[in-house]
Amino acid sequence: GRRYIPEVVRYVEAEDWINAARHLNDATRWAPEDPEVTRTAIMFVEKTGSEPRSMIRFLSNLDEKGLLTPEELSKLGKAYVSLPDLKLAHATHDRFKGEEMQRRPALELLSAIQKSEGLSARSFLTQRQALIADSDNPQSVLDLALLDARSGDPSLSGPARDRLWPIARGST
Repeated sequence: GRRYIPEVVRYVEAEDWINAARHLNDATRWAPEDPEVTRTAIMFVEKTGSEPRSMIRFLSNLDEKGLLTPEELSKLGKAYVSLPDLKLAHATHDRFKGEEMQRRPALELLSAIQKSEGLSARSFLTQRQALIADSDNPQSVLDLALLDARSGDPSLSGPARDRLWPIARGST
């Protein structure tokens, strides 16, 4: 099972979906319950944009074993949003507890739920909060600047442009 993972990753990175799928099929046939094989399948589903039921099936496999990370729990909830099954999305979000509620995975799921419920302004603010909560991550800093730049709000877009220039020049 696991011996096929490097080939799956290599083919996914090359966007050779047919060979990636073939090797993933071999991996899941030989080790259907292996968490690393399951995570590789999740990565494949994510990269190919497959329908949400596949994502739910693989993440549920990890969940049944008690192996979901907060990021994976968020992905599970977002897959429910995509169905759409907002009741299960809310139930998934409710599994975040305490300080986890103020971290990026929980906030991104909440933002997706809010957007699906037509609460665009609230979703935007929650997404900003998620990125701010992950400000040690350079990709989050970039994503926040891009989100603010597209906001249409001059109080956010002006400072966002100021933050984007150093990133564009390669000097954060």
